[in-house]
Amino acid sequence: KKPLEKRKLPQVEFDLMNHRYHLAEFYLLKVQQFDSAAYHYRKFLNTYEDSILTPKALYSLAYIYKSPEYSDSLKVDSLEQLLLTRYPDSPFSIEIRKSRGEIVEKVEEKSAEQEAYQKFLKAESLYSAGEFDRALPVYLEVAGMDSSWDLSAKAQFAVAWLYEHNLNQPEAALQAYQRLTEHYPRAYAYVAAAKRKTTPVNYEAEQKTADSLAALVETPVDTTIAQVEQTEEIEEDFELQLEDILE
Repeated sequence: KKPLEKRKLPQVEFDLMNHRYHLAEFYLLKVQQFDSAAYHYRKFLNTYEDSILTPKALYSLAYIYKSPEYSDSLKVDSLEQLLLTRYPDSPFSIEIRKSRGEIVEKVEEKSAEQEAYQKFLKAESLYSAGEFDRALPVYLEVAGMDSSWDLSAKAQFAVAWLYEHNLNQPEAALQAYQRLTEHYPRAYAYVAAAKRKTTPVNYEAEQKTADSLAALVETPVDTTIAQVEQTEEIEEDFELQLEDILE
């Protein structure tokens, strides 16, 4: 048999305190018997005037007296004031001050780029759903935010693409691509893609190149005997010159 573990007195007292607190919590949270919960919270507070659980017990007791069935504003004020005075830095005191408007939580403001990104995602979602007419103004809004942003250039490219491929408006697409090349100097990749869309094709140069290639293909190779003999004579002269040099 294992020997029984003997707990020291401080540990016993701490465990007893926890059990008494959890009994009050049981009546409040599990079975919702507020009168029994209030009794055990008061007993706990009278027994343990200053413990790690005292602020929470005060807050819970004030919560009970705020309920419609046990409403007592005087007791609530007294308990909250006691909590604020003795435990000003506890999270329960902070919650009380927030409810009274003494603490205003700072709402983190989104940066302009974050807002632009959220709008761009909305436009992408509309585009994926095939709602091109609704996606277009959102893309345009993002494109007009800041020409130095890569995201704005991407939105402008999306506008041009949408005009070209989905709305069948080639003139509007060309203007959108041209705007991209002119107003978004830092977006090199998108500008390069837009330039390929806006640079006119030089058909005359292409035709000349094609004609030259065709002429080369159509020119017959001279395989006459005279041409062969001329080639042999050139090779013999070269060999004689090489022999003279070597000698």
